[in-house]
Amino acid sequence: MFRVKNSLFCVTVKLFLTSVLEIWHWTHGQSES
Repeated sequence: MFRVKNSLFCVTVKLFLTSVLEIWHWTHGQSES
């Protein structure tokens, strides 16, 4: 049970970080040009 919860948490964090990085990259690129 704990292992499943842990892996699910890791996947959520990875997706969240990817989204944040993409949004930050996009806004940064937009403000530059």
